[in-house]
Amino acid sequence: MPIYPYRCEACRVMCDIIKPMSTSGRVEKCLECGEAMVRVFTTVAISFGWRLSERSLYGGRGDPKEELERAI
Repeated sequence: MPIYPYRCEACRVMCDIIKPMSTSGRVEKCLECGEAMVRVFTTVAISFGWRLSERSLYGGRGDPKEELERAI
């Protein structure tokens, strides 16, 4: 089951709620004050495992910045 981050509208308490995707639209109640909580949407970090500054990307020859400028 996925974990969803929620924030209380009234007291601003944040918590993570584990629930099935089929009930993702259901309104959750705050454990502190009992008011409605809203789901917080966050960004996801994606890493492809390489960087443009790695020398191995250019075969280990020359300055990576110069190679990048030539490629553009």
